[in-house]
Amino acid sequence: MCLFLEDGRIISANDRMIRAISPEGEILWEKTGNYHHQIHLMNDGQSMLVLSSDIQQEKGEMVRYDHFVNFNLDGDVLKEKSFRTLGNEFLDNKVSQVFQEFFLNTTRERSHFNSIYEIGDVKENPLYPGIKKGNFIANSLFLGIFILSSDLQKLEHRFKLPGSQDHLVHDVQVLPNGNLLVFNNLNKLREGVFLESAMQEIEPSTLKVVYSFSGEKGVPLYSSHCGGVQKLDEEHYLYSHMINGNYIVSRKSGKIIKSIFEPNLTLGRITPVQNLRLVKISEKFINIHLK
Repeated sequence: MCLFLEDGRIISANDRMIRAISPEGEILWEKTGNYHHQIHLMNDGQSMLVLSSDIQQEKGEMVRYDHFVNFNLDGDVLKEKSFRTLGNEFLDNKVSQVFQEFFLNTTRERSHFNSIYEIGDVKENPLYPGIKKGNFIANSLFLGIFILSSDLQKLEHRFKLPGSQDHLVHDVQVLPNGNLLVFNNLNKLREGVFLESAMQEIEPSTLKVVYSFSGEKGVPLYSSHCGGVQKLDEEHYLYSHMINGNYIVSRKSGKIIKSIFEPNLTLGRITPVQNLRLVKISEKFINIHLK
């Protein structure tokens, strides 16, 4: 994962390190660590928020919790918080059952956050006063959506989306109108198998879906375990996932106006019909969250 800065620098991170690279390709600084899913540039453009890992030994096991780290652009830590000290009451055994193999040197995973954003200018909601500029919105599979204080130390709100099986959701953001933008992986169940994902806008007070896009008629889009969304302007959205590619969608027409296909080297391009094969590939994943 990468963050491209206006001056040409690149911040790059993976499961072993985070580093800054100059426009000429020189490594400016580098720090070891387990980083995953997202690097988010803060509102002021002077620092970034990164999802990392806090690995602890518990009862003879190496256990992973998510760790939120705010770096400045020179690699100094400004603030940080481990989910271990924030949300123990929300832990769910399903997380550790499904995802433990994705992180080396651990035998159990207590959370699986896939996005975190600083909230920008937003219409305030009296039912959720924590949804305000400067606070953070973070999302974990199974566990829900978490609104965190600006210093990352306090949990303001937590809720799950009832329209997604076991809260299998990615890339949750707050829009300027106060609604949530989400990638809902498990949006529709057909004959015991999920074959449809959706990009959705959700009103947080009622959790009502006010807009949903899941593909053009007869061609649903589906991703069982990844996905991203981004509002480009008042009409256009970017909808992406590793299985079928990236799409620019017109909200007004409900049509895909541009497709950018990037083949996944493991699964290849998978059509809606071939999603049945994906169930076999991801048999362990599917069986657990359908129980």
